[in-house]
Amino acid sequence: METSLGAVLAAALMGRRLNWCLGARFAPPPVEYHAWAELPGHGPVGEYTEAGWHHHTALTI
Repeated sequence: METSLGAVLAAALMGRRLNWCLGARFAPPPVEYHAWAELPGHGPVGEYTEAGWHHHTALTI
């Protein structure tokens, strides 16, 4: 959570915009609560989204 929030704040200081998302990450066996940074209109930034990993957003800030 700290890493994704730090990325959002660093982007804001540079005049860029990232969304901070809280939700769940579904992988093949486990389900994890997760926080990530996301480009508006695109997917998660720096997240592994291959091989069945899906991010479901519960809250976007």
